[in-house]
Amino acid sequence: MTRWKDFTSADWQRIELDWTSWWDGRLERPLVAIETIPSNSGITLADLYPQLGKYGLSTPVDSVLDQVEANLDQVDYLLDSFPRWWPNFGPGSLAAIMGSELEYVNDTTWFHPLPVDDLYFIQPNFNEASPWWRRHQDFVERAVARWQDTLVIGSADIGGNLDVLASLRGSNRLLTDLVDHPEHVQQLTNLITKAWVDMYKTIDGLLSKTQKGRSYWTPFWAPGSMALLQCDFSSMISPKMFNRLRN
Repeated sequence: MTRWKDFTSADWQRIELDWTSWWDGRLERPLVAIETIPSNSGITLADLYPQLGKYGLSTPVDSVLDQVEANLDQVDYLLDSFPRWWPNFGPGSLAAIMGSELEYVNDTTWFHPLPVDDLYFIQPNFNEASPWWRRHQDFVERAVARWQDTLVIGSADIGGNLDVLASLRGSNRLLTDLVDHPEHVQQLTNLITKAWVDMYKTIDGLLSKTQKGRSYWTPFWAPGSMALLQCDFSSMISPKMFNRLRN
């Protein structure tokens, strides 16, 4: 086991070699990434990646990162794990940038539907003036400046396009919309996908200033840009409907 600031260049070379071999299909063993914290530390793994929405928009970023760093200092990285951190604004944080009200409750982030009844009034455009978008960038920029390449900084959990739309519309209403207005739902998901790409590229550009590899909200390391493609909302629709939306 190795603490973050005890990681050597040899440790990082091992991580790079083994994870790159895994991505290339050349590693003849499974990867096992384990992060542990001493039982007397007083923190949990959730304290390493706190829900940043609970700090609002005015709490100084560096004061939050001070506490994050103190917590990260207590982690032991075993086997194929590595020092890492990612800005956790909740799953599908793109919704807040598109106008959804972000609410932090009991260590969970909620994104509330837009206050409109008509599906056609929803315009999921990437709002570069959103204070939550500025907040995303501030955390990434300060983390990069502060930690450089001593740990891997991941991207926020942007979310899947249907998941983001469910936050903007409400899951129950979106399920009905998929039956009543499937073509328009497809148009909206296409707009969200474009915004997703724009957001990811901007964050990835900030990370590229110091990061040799990449991570995300999961403990994966990659030699280049990476993200997880997911759609939690798909569990509520049929395979036929999902495939229609995917095409």
